[in-house]
Amino acid sequence: MDLLIITPLYFGDGSGASVYYQRLTTLLSDNGLKIGIISDQESGLYDGIYFSLFPKRAGQARSPFKDYLSYALQNISYLRLEKLIKTTLPKNIIVHSSFYNFPGFFPAIMKRLMRKYPRVRFILDVRDHLVPNRRVKYFADYYSVIACSENIINYLVGAGLTESKLSYIPVIQEHLDCDDELAQQIGEKYNLGDARYILYAGLIKEEKRVDVLLEVFDRYIRPVMPDVKLVLIGLLKSTSGRLKALLNGEDVLYLGSLSRIDVIGLMANATMCVNLSQIESFSRSSLEAIALGKPVILPPNIPEFTECCADFVVSANEPEIIAKQMITIFESGQIPAYPISRHYPEQVICQYMRLLS
Repeated sequence: MDLLIITPLYFGDGSGASVYYQRLTTLLSDNGLKIGIISDQESGLYDGIYFSLFPKRAGQARSPFKDYLSYALQNISYLRLEKLIKTTLPKNIIVHSSFYNFPGFFPAIMKRLMRKYPRVRFILDVRDHLVPNRRVKYFADYYSVIACSENIINYLVGAGLTESKLSYIPVIQEHLDCDDELAQQIGEKYNLGDARYILYAGLIKEEKRVDVLLEVFDRYIRPVMPDVKLVLIGLLKSTSGRLKALLNGEDVLYLGSLSRIDVIGLMANATMCVNLSQIESFSRSSLEAIALGKPVILPPNIPEFTECCADFVVSANEPEIIAKQMITIFESGQIPAYPISRHYPEQVICQYMRLLS
């Protein structure tokens, strides 16, 4: 086997990891690589070897007892990784860095596997900076560490990882072109029709500053633009009564988790797409909006966005100032001059092939 990917989820809730690895495996398979996936027990279609090793993603049940039980079972399942590696004999193994986010058996088991199989290239894939600083020390054992953005590189180097270990490979963003008729049908499906609306797509929680977005819309945008709606798409990952109350606000439409085709259709119809999160490594929804040619408010702390299109990066913490920036871009219809082509598959897949060769 050319490559084995170990990821906490591959199918399921449309998260960044599932979308990304499905896209990556398709591209690598098209380039002749034989790929196996080790992931959870969520069902789905994959035209290759798939090992349902882990329980369905721990943390999605929103019940502490069920989440802790699921995570304990997931840690026990790590003991079976050696058998799968011995069976498949991969040349390369890509590991999602989220396995290091919380205490568990994974670092010790992976360290032992790297020593036992020195001919295998173990590659860590870091797609966010949620790994605690003190656990970055485990990354030094890997053959290479993929970082998808400059702020990830800065974080890892600041935590002590040698820069020579790092491979900077941008997030893959496919060419997007949503048919106007299909987009219209999707809009009508959610009673949006020809409405003007601001769209947010991502997890619904305070850490993503969704509460700030809702406050900005309710207090400052809706009073001066009464025909505009705020549409939110994504899993609700908060127990906050205040946030839930804001989701039920006037001219706010919360649609929950939707299929990818519906998300893209609603994004194509949106007047503007917004992401205020300060914890993004690289916002997938922002890249999709840029690929569709939409006006955007981009998340801060992403050097690539700041360098190329600073006027579109959220410029402040104060709701009133954020609202002014949103209204200016909404009314002007301007789009950022971000070089989205650097993320296109034909650019990115060459970097993966060099790393895996």
